[in-house]
Amino acid sequence: MTREEATIQSLRSHIEALEETIRALEQEPILDKIRDEIDCAKMPKNRMAFFRDGIDCALQIIDKYRDKAESEDKE
Repeated sequence: MTREEATIQSLRSHIEALEETIRALEQEPILDKIRDEIDCAKMPKNRMAFFRDGIDCALQIIDKYRDKAESEDKE
């Protein structure tokens, strides 16, 4: 095998690995995972209410983009 053939084979292997990773990521509900992680960071309402308001705002934004992505998937 020439060096050029070895390079091409190596590149093909990398491309296949990347394609597999992309397929796996497309199947993961990444926004749901982010939302759950933020949701776990919730603080009690009686403590630092401004942080709680910020978390609620972030969750609303994530929900908006998740809903948008889901509706685009259906089309």
